[in-house]
Order: sequence, then C-alpha cells, then structure tokens
Amino acid sequence: MKKFTLLLTAAALSAGVAFAQEEQAAAAAAAATDAAAGAAQQTQQITQEQLQALLAQMQQNAPAPAKIEDIKAMLPEVIGTVRGENFTRDELLKALEENPNALAMLGRVEGADRAQMLKDMADELMTMNLLEKIADEKGLLPKDAAAAKAALQEEINAMPEEMKAAFEEQLKAQGSTLDKFLDEWSNKEEIRLNLALDKLMKQMTSEANVNTDEAAKKYYDENIKDFTLDGTELAASHILITPEADTPEADEAAKKAAEDVIKRIQAGENFEDIAKELSACPSKAQGGDLGYFRAEQMVPEFSAAVVMAEEGKLIETPVKTQFGYHVIRRNALPKAVPFEKVKDAIKNQLAAKFMQSYVESLQKSDIVNNITVPAEEAAPAETAAPAEAK
Repeated sequence: MKKFTLLLTAAALSAGVAFAQEEQAAAAAAAATDAAAGAAQQTQQITQEQLQALLAQMQQNAPAPAKIEDIKAMLPEVIGTVRGENFTRDELLKALEENPNALAMLGRVEGADRAQMLKDMADELMTMNLLEKIADEKGLLPKDAAAAKAALQEEINAMPEEMKAAFEEQLKAQGSTLDKFLDEWSNKEEIRLNLALDKLMKQMTSEANVNTDEAAKKYYDENIKDFTLDGTELAASHILITPEADTPEADEAAKKAAEDVIKRIQAGENFEDIAKELSACPSKAQGGDLGYFRAEQMVPEFSAAVVMAEEGKLIETPVKTQFGYHVIRRNALPKAVPFEKVKDAIKNQLAAKFMQSYVESLQKSDIVNNITVPAEEAAPAETAAPAEAK
C-alpha cells in the first residue's frame, strides 16, 4: 500500500513527475523573489526564536491525532471494491499509520465529518490502485528501479538546457548530483507510480486529441476575456548585475559593469543575448523577460523606474535595489497575453480536465465505497411554553 496525499486531484495526475516548468516559470520566480523581498522590507521581521516559539504554541494547541483503534471502530471490514476485488479495512489503516498528517487531520474532526474524510481517503486510495492497475495493463508501470531510473532520465533529458543546468546546480547546492538523485528517487515506489500515471495521462490525452495546439487555440479564442490585461500591469525585461562582495568597491564594480551593459545595448547588441550571458536573475533563461506584473509586486525602486520609462525604451542608467544593479527595458503591454505565452498552460489545463472526467467515470463504474456517513443530528426542537390558564 502506497503512502497517499489527501484528496487526489487532476492537477496531481497531470503533474506526475513534472520536472519541466512552464515557459514563464523562471521569470515568474524572479518577480516573486523581488516581491517577497520588497514585502520583507516593509514588514517587521520575525526572529528564529519567535518562530520556534510560535510553532511550539501551535503544536501545543493542535488537537491530538486520531487514534487508529477509534478509526477502526468506525469502518466496515471491507471498505469497498475495485473492479470486484475487496479493498479492506486493514489496507486503509496501514496507509493511515504511514501518514501522520492524515491522522492529524482526522483528529481535528469528529462524527459525520470524520466519516466523510475517511470516505474521501478511501476513494483516493482505491482510485490510485485502479489507475496503477490500468497503467500496468498498458505496460506503462516501471517494473523495477532500473526501469524507473531510465524513465526519470528521459524526463530530465526532455528539459530545456537552461532548466536542466539550473536543476543540476540546485542539486549541487544540496550536496547531491544527478546520479545520486536518480538512484535515490528511482527506488521509491511512489515515484514509479507517478511516472506511470504521467505516461498514462499523456497517452490518453494524445489518443483523445484533447490538448493539441489547435484545441488550446480554440480555448484561448473562446475565453479571450480570461487573458485580457486590464491596463494596470507593467511589462519589462532586466539584466541583474550583483556585487561580488558586500563592500563599497564591489558595489562600484557592479555599477560599472551595469553601465557597460547599457553601452553595449546602445551600440546595437541584443538585450536578450546579454541577459542570457550576464544576468544573475533566473529570468536570464527568457532573455531577461519578467512577463507582466503589477507595480506592488516589485521592490519600489524597480517599479518606479519602469513606471517612469517609455514603452519599448531602455532606461539609460542602472537602477539600484537590494539585489544589485538592474539594466531595465520597459516592454510594450499588449491588450491580451499572447497565445504562445499561455499555450502550454492551456494544454495542461485541458489535459487535467479530461483526466478529471476520466477519473470520475472510473469511480462511478469500477469503485464501490462501503463507508457510510451518518446524517447530522437535527437540533432538538424547542418546547413551547404552556398557555396560561384563563
């Protein structure tokens, strides 16, 4: 029995082992980093000691986890069936024992609410068992760690080169390597199942033609209002130059480097190429493009400079923030987010919707759940006061 995460969703199915991110993810991450840092400047910082005390207080006040024996008393011996095969109480209890978070959540509810939560958990486990069976029937389930390692390697090889390099850098910072990562994760049963589910989703959506470029464009055109910008957003690209040390000399050197970048661009060099070469921001993978954002999402110095700039123009002096020196170009803001920017996200959404419908149909046709949820007890009616005798 595999450990489970509460409540299976189509998003979880579509994720699988999705190491590759969306086209704009790095730019969005950079914007989020700037926004978070700006917020940190404007809010009171909490010390490590205060944080630990707060967490300890929360744990002290948290309800006790549900006890296995109490849960056992609520459940029938046969929880349900998956294509006619019994799914037993012992299987559900074993999964719960392996998942302290689930027991903690069950400890917060009682009566009908706890029964409903158990029913949902059982539905999820039985659904996962059924999907594993279907994937295995189609030959999609890696049979051993070696097959899982090969499948993981295939996922990583499909990454864009910049993303793959960033992933390996992240592993290096954690004291690991790509080989160590593959060896560790290919031995996990949950990963093998996720790989199989990811392949199952891709196979089924491909056969049904539900997430093609044409389908995505049709959805985009029919829902263009969802992609229309309201005119309050800003668009910009930047090249971030960070000082190599926290000294006045290093700061001055970073400023000089940013000024040299501006001169190169003014002399005709390509902004995007220089961003990929020199920028210290993750948005370098997109040539420095930060996409669309609101002024309050960025640190004040950055937003103010973009607001004051003319669309399509390079700001002629570096803009200093807590991150370093930014070479900024304000980009023109279209009326709507271009289709190419959101195509992959739409295709993923269409695939997720299709898989959600597929899972729901499986649950209706192939799964029986025997857990009953008692009706909420009605509050006792107030007794009317006797009429006064006349």
